[in-house]
Amino acid sequence: MATDSSLETAQFADQRRGLFAWSLLCGVLLCGAIGGPYYLGRIYTADDLWAYHLPVRQFYAECLAKGHPFDWMPSLYSGFYLTGEGQAGTYHPLHWLLYRLLPLRAAFDLELLLNYPFLLAGTYFFLRRHVRREGAMFGALVFAFSGFNTLHFVHPNAVAVVAHIPWLLLAIHVALRGHAPTSSRDAKVKQPSKRSIILAEASIPLLTASQLLLGYPQYVWFSVLAETVYAVLIWFSLRHRQRSAGPLECTNHGLPARSSQLAACFRLAGLKVLGMLIGAVQLLPTLDALRESERQSVGGDFAHQGSLHVLNVLQFIAPYLFRDRVVGGNTHEFGLYIGAVPIALIVWMLVGRRGTSRRHWFALTAAGCAALALWLAIGQAGGLYSLQTHLPIIGKFRFPARYVVLVHLALATAAAVAMIELARITQARHGDVRASSTSEARHRTLSLGPLWRLTTVSFAVCVAAPWLWGNEHIEPLPLRLVGPALLVGATTLLVFARRGAQWALPALIVLTATDLGIYGGSYAIWRGTYSPETAFATIPDADGSKIATEPRGQEHSLRVGNQMVLKGWHQVDGYAGLEPARQLDYRNVTALRVAGVERVLRSPATESIPGLVPLDNRWLKVPKPLSRARIVEDYLETDTPRQAIQHIDVDRTALVDRVPESPLVSVLSGDFTPSILSIAEGPGHILLVGKCCCPQLLVLSERFHSGWKATMNGTPVEVVRANGDFLGCMTDPVYFVAEFEFRPASLVYGKWISGLGLVLLALYSAARCCRL
Repeated sequence: MATDSSLETAQFADQRRGLFAWSLLCGVLLCGAIGGPYYLGRIYTADDLWAYHLPVRQFYAECLAKGHPFDWMPSLYSGFYLTGEGQAGTYHPLHWLLYRLLPLRAAFDLELLLNYPFLLAGTYFFLRRHVRREGAMFGALVFAFSGFNTLHFVHPNAVAVVAHIPWLLLAIHVALRGHAPTSSRDAKVKQPSKRSIILAEASIPLLTASQLLLGYPQYVWFSVLAETVYAVLIWFSLRHRQRSAGPLECTNHGLPARSSQLAACFRLAGLKVLGMLIGAVQLLPTLDALRESERQSVGGDFAHQGSLHVLNVLQFIAPYLFRDRVVGGNTHEFGLYIGAVPIALIVWMLVGRRGTSRRHWFALTAAGCAALALWLAIGQAGGLYSLQTHLPIIGKFRFPARYVVLVHLALATAAAVAMIELARITQARHGDVRASSTSEARHRTLSLGPLWRLTTVSFAVCVAAPWLWGNEHIEPLPLRLVGPALLVGATTLLVFARRGAQWALPALIVLTATDLGIYGGSYAIWRGTYSPETAFATIPDADGSKIATEPRGQEHSLRVGNQMVLKGWHQVDGYAGLEPARQLDYRNVTALRVAGVERVLRSPATESIPGLVPLDNRWLKVPKPLSRARIVEDYLETDTPRQAIQHIDVDRTALVDRVPESPLVSVLSGDFTPSILSIAEGPGHILLVGKCCCPQLLVLSERFHSGWKATMNGTPVEVVRANGDFLGCMTDPVYFVAEFEFRPASLVYGKWISGLGLVLLALYSAARCCRL
């Protein structure tokens, strides 16, 4: 006959399995709900998905299908270093497979959707190293579908990089724990196997390289910070364990404990560097694009753009209080909400508790990390973020509010611990345990007074908001009260759970999933989906013209986006994170003519440009745009093309940044009127055949980049910057064949270094296999 102790153990195990299953089921259902538009044949088009990501991925897919190089995109900015800008992730293996093997809609939708199960699994396996599986699965549910990750659905590369963070933390945990000191007290502690250590160490550079190949270095920086803090915490934990242990034996590898730990820390740093080498095929082009972008010359205020206003902290208790849900208007950047239940659990455990258990301190450490990340997210007002602006490269990042991702990771960890604590008390109160356990549970009972007071504050803020901030900034009362109502529901379920109602725990999980799913899905996932035919029908059919949507100069105007290229248009402007620096002011007709622009999209901004001629209700016409390639009679050296171009005859004269070298050839007699006979071009490659009577300047309307190389009749020639932003070179007399090829050194060296990194990783892994 089974004893009371065995019944207790079996019932508690059943409860744990049930909670794990509920969290897993909710995670799977949320993944399915996010993918609902995909199953219905729709395509996601909200915000940057339509303005940037879909157009560049269409170009990428077409290049893969035709076997063309995809590094240079001719249809944006009169030519655009797509690989350098990075957000297309052109060299990431997953992107290559998706867009090479699947139709555009399927590849694009799957790229967005696969991030969430990967994030859910990674967070679970990471948290499982610290908490029981029911808590780990709940924490994974909270983080994977937190406000940050669902609102940033419009930034798929950001979510993809973030999805690597838990896996990297897991690998660091295994690698460092494999070098923990052993003693007689630790005889029953399961140490990572040699195979696990080798796999974890190999995963660190591969995951780091994968993050870099996704082309969003700011989130790689967040990952490095999280990994560093976590490694330091593990190191201190091992040091404490070493001091408190009995007589120490050697580690698994025959080294003294302290030496083994230090060696492991240095090894992790080396593995991160190795990951950077493998990711060099993206990292070096990104640095190259940064060097030639507008961001290179920004001032110190640029880095503070997108600081999180302090009032956004109210989102924790009132997510629908403000218009657009946030203070600042940019919902997906400033969204701080992580769900009512996680907040209730964390307040319940950390504020209403008196105790110093190991779980309590673990949750308190996580909350402290969240507070530090929130301090950084506040940006300039907090002061701490200003230190980052002095760092090379890192100081060029903007939107401190993006540190919210680390806030949510830390809070999800604390919520996972709180869920386990609540489950223990619920089981004890249920009356299925021994008297001693019941007594212990009663001692651990946490006060709900602070949580009820927080709920009262939430109601008061929502009711008084119009008098505090004005009606124009505040949502209607019924929507404002959703947040307090969710807190009341979470607190009520906590009351039932404390009293032993086991149904309350699954109810808390379901409420969490419903709350987060509706909050994130209603913003950018479900409402911005259309059939491909409906979406593409909003773009006018192309007629071969080169266009401008919102010409820009020194003063930036609102940007329409890149969606026009989906129908075959070529734009002189565009929308990108690393916009190429341009020397001409394209709010001027002369600059538009030189760029070969034939049409300008009508808007209040473009209708004020002098010299444009109305064409119809959609377009303005540019008078006498210059041809794609032409030979000019004269050229003038200048370092101020923006001003100088207004004082020359652009039909006959071009501006150059330096006088090009030209062969000494006398003028030939005969009919050799300068002309271009034919042009053949593809992405990153232009071939021209022409004739002229003497060496003259050949000018193209393709944007200049230092990575362009040119040959004239097979002989390399110097490429110069013509008319401020475009390509130029000297011709040979009589008939010539000019060939331009985009072959930047950053890409060439990046490929070689990435290959070297892979070889070094293989050698390192082989050496570790032989040694361990």
